[in-house]
Amino acid sequence: MTDDDLKAELESVNSKHQGRRTTREDIAYLTDLLKCANKKLIWEKQLASVQKRTPVILETVSRLMNDPQIPADEQLRTEMLRSLQAIQATMERLQSVKSD
Repeated sequence: MTDDDLKAELESVNSKHQGRRTTREDIAYLTDLLKCANKKLIWEKQLASVQKRTPVILETVSRLMNDPQIPADEQLRTEMLRSLQAIQATMERLQSVKSD
């Protein structure tokens, strides 16, 4: 699930429950809103977990790539560098989504 998915689901809930007239309809709307909020909370916890683990993983990969006991060939180094840059870019995008 992405932030866009959560926003779309919230828009769907708001659209579905337009024109509420009864207490029962209000309760259904609030129940659906609570479900969206729970999904968002789970998503935020997963995001925080990934952000917390990523620096440790990147450090470990970097240490392994620079280990003189296990020299990596140039092709592997290039691929790993590309992968690490992609991970860094993804983490930056996640951080910008989180701060929106």
